Amino acid sequence: MKSQPNTTATAKTSVATASADDAVVTLAADATEAYVIDWIAASYQGTAITGNLLVQIGGTTYLNMDIDGATYEWIFLPFHVPMSSSQRNEAVVVTLADGGTGVAGKLTVGYR
Repeated sequence: MKSQPNTTATAKTSVATASADDAVVTLAADATEAYVIDWIAASYQGTAITGNLLVQIGGTTYLNMDIDGATYEWIFLPFHVPMSSSQRNEAVVVTLADGGTGVAGKLTVGYR
């Protein structure tokens, strides 16, 4: 049974930072919650890189996009229709792929 996400919940953020490794934000599955992702901000700092941003909810891929670090040092993705599976008890995993040696990645996820 699908449940409606809580659209009146207080907005929260989760931040992950990594150097020469994936930056990963994980929201653990919760039997009482259906997470809603309102926005994602990501950045790389270092030499020109090519990265990737991956969003999975309950094991299903909702977003998988390449990031050209030579063109974009940072991105901000607001979701005017928030990203959600509308299912309770599903983990959310947002991954900013390793940008390479000497490259630091930062990932912030706004959710409720």
